[in-house]
Amino acid sequence: MPILIIYATTAMLLLALLPLPYDFYTILRLVAFIVFSWAAYMSYKNETQILPWAFGLLLVLFNPIIPIHLSREVWIPIDLGAALFIFMNRKSLVVSQ
Repeated sequence: MPILIIYATTAMLLLALLPLPYDFYTILRLVAFIVFSWAAYMSYKNETQILPWAFGLLLVLFNPIIPIHLSREVWIPIDLGAALFIFMNRKSLVVSQ
C-alpha cells in the first residue's frame, strides 16, 4: 500500500478525535476497514506472529457492515491507539516499488 494512504488513514483517525459530523465517522469506518484488511493480509503474508491478529481486531472494531456502537469516550482512545499503531507499523506495510 502506498505510504500516502497510510498517512491519510492516520490523519483521519486523528481527526476523529474532534467532534465532526456523523458522516465523517461513517467514511472513516470504510477507509479504516479497507486499510486494516490490507494490513492484516500483508502482515500475514510477511509471516509476522502478532500483527495480523492486531490488525484483525482493528478490522472488527471499524467494521462498516455490522458497526460496533460505543460511546465517544470509548472511541477516542481507540482512534488514537489505531492511528499510533498503523503509523508505527507503516514501514512493514509499504510495498516496495
